[in-house]
Amino acid sequence: MSNLAIIIIIGETILMLFYLIFYYRWGSKTVLGLKAATSLGFVVLGLLNLKQANELRAGTTVFIGLVCGFLGDIILGFRHLYRSHKRELFYGGLLLFFVGHVVYILAFLSLRSGQGFLIVLVALVLLAVVYLLSRHYHIDYGDAKNAVFAYMAVSSLLLSLVFINVISAYSKLKLLIFIGALSFVISDFLLSFIYFRKMSRPKIRLFKAVNIVSYYLGQTLFAVSICLM
Repeated sequence: MSNLAIIIIIGETILMLFYLIFYYRWGSKTVLGLKAATSLGFVVLGLLNLKQANELRAGTTVFIGLVCGFLGDIILGFRHLYRSHKRELFYGGLLLFFVGHVVYILAFLSLRSGQGFLIVLVALVLLAVVYLLSRHYHIDYGDAKNAVFAYMAVSSLLLSLVFINVISAYSKLKLLIFIGALSFVISDFLLSFIYFRKMSRPKIRLFKAVNIVSYYLGQTLFAVSICLM
């Protein structure tokens, strides 16, 4: 990884810290600007690392996933500015992240070293665990239930794929991708609490902080993985 890539990661981290600190203190437009700038960091990092990728097709596919994440971030951020269209913007953002996860799956299939049926089996187990946890914690998805569980299904498949990849034929690249996917899934699950469960303000702030950090960790690790492919 180049020195410029390291500088971009440092810059993205600094922006993320500002985003964390001022999330509840500044206006919605300023916070959205910080969010967009931070997310642009992993897109630029992915584009830079694409020049060093040996597997250009897989690297390009991961980069497309990063762009989907960036656009999804922006659309979800608009929910705080255009509250009358909050529902539509939520579904739009969710769709982009769904597409992004599908794209990541296509990219990481090139690293597949495990049996397909095992990947599906583990994905079903993960989805069942998420469903049971949602029931246990009384997370009410309301009208969004079907869309959210479709997204959870593709997230479970992504995590299962990269998990089987790393335990079947270990490599630093596969471990990096697994940590990235795990961070992403943790971020998504915390977001379920933030969006769909009533909690105290201190708990919401704690969950939001961990959600932001784990999300950007996941996307940044995916961007870093491009230059190792």
